[in-house]
Amino acid sequence: GVKELNDNDFTIISASLLPFSLYVIATNIIGAILGKLTKEGILKNGLDMKFEALRIHNEWYYLLYGKVLDFEGPNRSEEIDYIQIDALVQVGDKKIIYKGFLDRFYLDNDKGLDRIVLYFVYRRFLESDSYGLRSEKEDLFNYNKETKQRYYEMPGDYLVIPYNKIINMNISYKEITIDDAHLKGSEELDKLDWSKIANKIKVNK
Repeated sequence: GVKELNDNDFTIISASLLPFSLYVIATNIIGAILGKLTKEGILKNGLDMKFEALRIHNEWYYLLYGKVLDFEGPNRSEEIDYIQIDALVQVGDKKIIYKGFLDRFYLDNDKGLDRIVLYFVYRRFLESDSYGLRSEKEDLFNYNKETKQRYYEMPGDYLVIPYNKIINMNISYKEITIDDAHLKGSEELDKLDWSKIANKIKVNK
């Protein structure tokens, strides 16, 4: 039959409750710390590039950190100075292209892309497209008179774009190579916070 609990049993349970609770809390904390350290170790040593089973099941991590380049060659992502985003966004009945430097991005609860944050942003309407323009002139560091006529500089410090408003997105991984003459007298470059872009800037002299 079923044994009834007596006072001694309740005393044992009461005395064991605190140690058991501390044990559960401690094992959860240790497990979380070990999991985080393991993940950081895998990413730091590039083990996810070598072993598919260790990869993060989130394509945005590899795309928006430039890690996708490491699939082509070891440590290629370390050559990236900044990431430029061209996002085609539907605004009312207009399609607008926002071009800017990627500052950060956020994921939703399902680990999908929720929104991106850009800075040093320009925008233009899609109907202002110029198919005869060479692609390198579309770089934010290489505006000429023609591109300046088509683009409007966004006045804010940051532009937040929800992913559900983005029709498609072009991602460019860039290295900065600029000479001293280009640095002088450039309003766009003078306004730019270089500390946000890169740990290394290549200057041709």
